[in-house]
Amino acid sequence: MNMDQGDYVALRSFFERYEKSYVAEKLRADWIRWLGKRGIWPEVDAEFPKLIAPEPDVTCYAQQARLARNDKTILDEAEKPG
Repeated sequence: MNMDQGDYVALRSFFERYEKSYVAEKLRADWIRWLGKRGIWPEVDAEFPKLIAPEPDVTCYAQQARLARNDKTILDEAEKPG
């Protein structure tokens, strides 16, 4: 699978077939990074909740996606101590 070709169908098929596997988790994280670098926020929003253990940089892309859709609650969350 070549992410640069943006083959969403092949990726989704792989994710469904190998759901919750280590390889699918790592590929989904890479896919979110690829989407985030290109500002494809609706896809980031769709894929991020499916991660089992998101890494900090992937979480950052999810937060950027929320900002892009004007989700003001993210700013409240950022201000909470803790």
